[in-house]
Amino acid sequence: MTTLRVDNGRVVCDGTLMDADILIEEGRIVAVNRRERAGTTGRGKGEVLDARGCVVAPGFIDLQVNGGYGIDLAQEPGRVNQLGARLVDHGVTSWLPTLVSSDRATRARFLEAVSSAAAHPQAGVARVLGAHLEGPVLAPALAGAHRIENLQPAAALAAELDELAGVALLTLAPELAGALMLVEAAVERGIVVSVGHSAAPAEIVHRAADAGATYATHLFNAMGGLHHRAPGPAGAVLADDRFCAGLILDRHHLHDDTVRIAWHALGPGRTSLVSDATAALGLAPGRAALGDQMVTVEADAVRTPEGALAGTKFAVDQAVANLVAVTGCSLVEALRTVTSVPARLLGLPDRGVIAEGAVADLVVLTEQVEVVATVVDGRVVRRAAT
Repeated sequence: MTTLRVDNGRVVCDGTLMDADILIEEGRIVAVNRRERAGTTGRGKGEVLDARGCVVAPGFIDLQVNGGYGIDLAQEPGRVNQLGARLVDHGVTSWLPTLVSSDRATRARFLEAVSSAAAHPQAGVARVLGAHLEGPVLAPALAGAHRIENLQPAAALAAELDELAGVALLTLAPELAGALMLVEAAVERGIVVSVGHSAAPAEIVHRAADAGATYATHLFNAMGGLHHRAPGPAGAVLADDRFCAGLILDRHHLHDDTVRIAWHALGPGRTSLVSDATAALGLAPGRAALGDQMVTVEADAVRTPEGALAGTKFAVDQAVANLVAVTGCSLVEALRTVTSVPARLLGLPDRGVIAEGAVADLVVLTEQVEVVATVVDGRVVRRAAT
């Protein structure tokens, strides 16, 4: 039996921090014991991970990763696990490989690779939970870094739904012809539907929620503006408790005041931090691929040749630190946005929490959100040098 003990940490459990030790067997948490009950956790033999002086949180779940470390998943989907092996350095234990709007052949290759990685997980890498298709049913005027020629009508994608095996999350613009019917059809197949790259009036966004949409992709970015008489997609999402919203907190995509507005409206229960990482993650300034185009990698941002932001070059550990810095929220609140919130959105009650019976995905980190160790399926896959 494979056994791991995570001892001496301050454990995120039931919305608070408590001094506790964790016992893991065969990839599952079997005990979370407060340290005043010392001696009960240490039964059996096995590896010990000493979390003294650190916070122990559920492993991070990133819902939007286009690439990283020179790997663009549209061009090289077969390297998905290679990227997953690097994401654990940032505390990510599970994720959704993400494809920008692409042609049908590229989409098929991507989904085949992602489905294979999800069905045959490798030890030592972040677990693939499914694919995120960002597009191709997006508003042309708000395509952002997506190439216009790769966009498709809702009816065209609806005809392909039975071929989209392994898709966990689909981003679309609900105002487009046939999009609301696509929402219903996708939800019926177990796909989480997200509003994004959209200029929809608020009424259409609420109708999308009626049809089953529950998420908003990178709120405010590539969306119609919020006006006091025309709240648009962002205003509708903030006001509608049926939605969780993804936020990119790289200090470029959103003004700090905008982040604070969103946080006040959404709180820790409806906020989902994402990296929107591209191949530029981990690269020096220069050039990198994003789908079938090249983008410019700056010191701390990624841009199209026209100067528009094109994803990011950072990971969600930095996003968590930025949320604490910008809003003044507690670390425990910030951690919910990359753990229990995305897990709940995907319908995975045994992930994103530290509790008996949960999948043993953990991250050990400092109060400054510096990753010390990462545990995937009960195995230590990353440990900081000492």
